[in-house]
Amino acid sequence: RGQAAPGALQIPDYASLKEGREDFERRLIQKKIREAGGNVTRAAELLGMERTSLHRKMKQYGNRADE
Repeated sequence: RGQAAPGALQIPDYASLKEGREDFERRLIQKKIREAGGNVTRAAELLGMERTSLHRKMKQYGNRADE
């Protein structure tokens, strides 16, 4: 198949769609928590979700507000 074109989307080789989705969610949540300066309420707003739902996802994925 050759080399990917410059700027092409590089997707890790996940075992399943679920694994890929969970990895994406975990990394996006952590990014938004950092952008919000560790403020979970603000991170939830940035993500367009309820704070309680974000807390549940953080617990599921092992995200912390102080990372």
